[in-house]
Amino acid sequence: MSLFAEAWSIRAEGVTLDKTVYEGFFAYRLSDGKTEAIIVPSVGRVLRYGLVGGDNFLWNAPTGNPSIIKRHGMGGDKTWLGPQSLWPLLFGRLFPPDPAWDAPQHAEVLPGPKLHLTGAVSSAGVRITREYSIDADGGLIIVQTAEKVRGYPMLLAIWSDTQIAPGDAVYLPVNPQSVYKGNFCWMSPPKRKVVLNTISDGCIEVRPEFSTTASNFYKIGVDARVASLAVARKGVAFLQHSARPSGDYADSVAGGGLAAQYFHHGHKDSLLHYDELELLSPLYPFRVGAHWTHIVRWSLHKLPSRDANFPQTRKFIESLVESPQ
Repeated sequence: MSLFAEAWSIRAEGVTLDKTVYEGFFAYRLSDGKTEAIIVPSVGRVLRYGLVGGDNFLWNAPTGNPSIIKRHGMGGDKTWLGPQSLWPLLFGRLFPPDPAWDAPQHAEVLPGPKLHLTGAVSSAGVRITREYSIDADGGLIIVQTAEKVRGYPMLLAIWSDTQIAPGDAVYLPVNPQSVYKGNFCWMSPPKRKVVLNTISDGCIEVRPEFSTTASNFYKIGVDARVASLAVARKGVAFLQHSARPSGDYADSVAGGGLAAQYFHHGHKDSLLHYDELELLSPLYPFRVGAHWTHIVRWSLHKLPSRDANFPQTRKFIESLVESPQ
């Protein structure tokens, strides 16, 4: 009997792991009955995350458009290695990324329940594994581990990249004593004006704007003491956060480590309307046999109002971003 046809489910501690089919792909669904994540081993990505019965917070490339998939991948969430400036040296181009990161991954179900995916070895000689579980508070835990199995030593960062569907607003923590003007860094400046609000000493808000007549791309990094990002959409906040170990970070200036980054893909083609939430580890020395781990936690939070301008909504999100749990 094939995996597609086999009835199968594991449940423990209120969490269920099921086999399913998502957009034509064999997949696993991990849920605590309130939230759900759908992981597709054949592309090594989470392609759905949201409330059960609710909208998908993740952007998915249109399956009927091969040119978009070739350029942008399937969307969703994945693990890369940074900095991107090294990609031409590692595999000959700045984009798209190493094909090993989109190649089919081996799936293993572990007690918990947990889902463990093992990827192919990349051009950098590094193998990435991801392990998914849901904790007692309903958070999705993604344990990303990179292991150097061959090749020359190099400094690399573990890079969590999540393509999300457009939201009402995106929130980033900031450091009031930042080395950057305005407490954030324009890693890639916009071509047109961006709606960016300071809502407290420790948090900024960005209002993504999409146009079908002109594209506008930009990227923001922050050197905050916490590594977190949040997007609000339809009265729900999607929060991501990770540890922020001390060390040197890629893409930083004057010692300001940019552990949390936000990219706005303001393409005039509406099929390519998405943003990216990115959390990075410090640069680690990867020598053969070395392995490093960077853990990201996702959670969903009902907001006091669907109106992102509502003061209580802003205050609530500010507390999430500045002191993630």
